[in-house]
Amino acid sequence: TIRELDLQFGSWDKLRVTGDFNQAINESAAFRVSALVENTDSFRDGVSAERRGINPVVAFRSGDNTIVSLGVEHFEEERTADRGIPSSHGRPVDVDHSTFFGDPERSEARVDVDAFNAMIQHDFDNGLTLVNRTRYATYDKFYQNVYPGSVFADDSVAIQAYNDSTQRDNLFNQTDFTFSASTGSVEHTLLAGVEFGRQDTDNLRQTGYFPATRCPASSATSTVTSVCVPLSNPVYQGSIDFHPGATDANNHSVAKTAAI
Repeated sequence: TIRELDLQFGSWDKLRVTGDFNQAINESAAFRVSALVENTDSFRDGVSAERRGINPVVAFRSGDNTIVSLGVEHFEEERTADRGIPSSHGRPVDVDHSTFFGDPERSEARVDVDAFNAMIQHDFDNGLTLVNRTRYATYDKFYQNVYPGSVFADDSVAIQAYNDSTQRDNLFNQTDFTFSASTGSVEHTLLAGVEFGRQDTDNLRQTGYFPATRCPASSATSTVTSVCVPLSNPVYQGSIDFHPGATDANNHSVAKTAAI
């Protein structure tokens, strides 16, 4: 039996709560739920993070030597993508440490994870243990950043942008055989196993295009991949059009695993 609650308070409005609740249903079954909630700001202007997760699991015995465990997991995170302070002449530019370069409102990183986990364990009477684990998980990840590039002699900085999205499905199954024995005072553990897996991934990257440029190192065109802002106010809030460039990734991949 577990009853656990952790509370964290910190600087910049940090609040993190985690809980763990474990309870026997009867002599042959039990369930457990662990959860997380976190919200925090930062010493960086406009930067924050939110995280939420929950993982309920049920386990039960089937006979004297077999345990079955089934669980689901959901996790999500949303945070500001912050590339920090740019450099010039071999060192970071001289600005306040809290200064954000780019646009914190349009610089976001988020991920959603949903997973199913199953485990079957059987102990044989001769020292042999069999464990079979299966995991199916889906991942939805998005990353967008409006960030600083080169710093110019006229005290301006180039702002660039891109985003990247990834959807991924994983299915893995792993079986382990563990055998324990002893020869006199020497103990032995032998392990053999097989694993099968498949991973499907779709990935798309898009470049951010600005309506015009004022950067000294760029020629003025109707669509450009950077725009300059002054170091005294390096936040860009103008329009950005995201679409795939000539070299941006648009990938679909399948990875298969078979191992012994």
